Amino acid sequence: MVRIRLEGINTVHKRLANGTIRTYFYHRATGLRLGGEPGSAEFIASYSDAEKTMRNRLAGIFSGLIRDFTLSAEFGQLAPSTQGDYRRLLRYAEKEFGNLPVAALNDRRVRLDFLAWRDRVAKTSGPRGADYRLSAVSSMLTWAEDRGILLANHLKAFRRLYHSDRSDLIWLPEHIDSFMRVAPIELRRVLILALHTGQRQGDLLRLSWSAYDGTAITLRQSKSRKRGRQGRLVVVPCTKALRRMLDNGLIATVNSDDPAYFGGYVNQNFAAVGDALKLKRDEVVAIVRNGFDASRMAQSDKDAAHAEIDAALAKISS
Repeated sequence: MVRIRLEGINTVHKRLANGTIRTYFYHRATGLRLGGEPGSAEFIASYSDAEKTMRNRLAGIFSGLIRDFTLSAEFGQLAPSTQGDYRRLLRYAEKEFGNLPVAALNDRRVRLDFLAWRDRVAKTSGPRGADYRLSAVSSMLTWAEDRGILLANHLKAFRRLYHSDRSDLIWLPEHIDSFMRVAPIELRRVLILALHTGQRQGDLLRLSWSAYDGTAITLRQSKSRKRGRQGRLVVVPCTKALRRMLDNGLIATVNSDDPAYFGGYVNQNFAAVGDALKLKRDEVVAIVRNGFDASRMAQSDKDAAHAEIDAALAKISS
């Protein structure tokens, strides 16, 4: 049996006079009540009718263009975070231009209306936020032009209000020195990794040990990923300082994540790692100790854990 996931449905529970609870389903965009039970032929048919009503209601106006754009194949190829940003920004524009006929977008004078709206937004939300909203609309109009819905995108290459040279975000050597003197070791290592690779935060967070081969770090940059294709492969040669930190400054741990689901409790994971890497007992003990040292436990608790490890080793040796 094929299951269909229908979106845009509101569920309402109502207590009847006899005390029983009745559940009603409504099409969110139109407010129309849906008949039948979810999954039934009647329910799907009523949902389809509500969607048709919505399409007819939005046909030929700016709100309908937004709906078509966000349901398009091109939009679906965008990253989920980008889709969310576009939807949020276009909702602002829809409040202002929702009933604007699509035909009016072919008049080049419509540019004046959108720029005037952007200028009003800048006074309350700042120039950067205003530019973002207009940029989202421009992207949609470019899509509509490519589809033949519009003759041209009259917002193309609009002059932005926000400008920044980002000089206030640059860390000078004295800033780095101050940070390194007081920051915990974990944050110092993060800063060293960022300084010596020049990569974006998201790409660094996704790095695994397999990306480091002893001389360089190899990764794919998410910023260069387009239309579902992988980002380009980048090889970052390690500086002496970075290589020294990676070779000597970090500790390895073995953990378990949701063992009931994945079927691997921490002892099983230790056994699997030990067998796969042919670890000696001293190396396994070192990894166990690393787990406590890398944790956020109080130092007194860490000391107590190490004492328990020593006691266990003494029993094995005796």
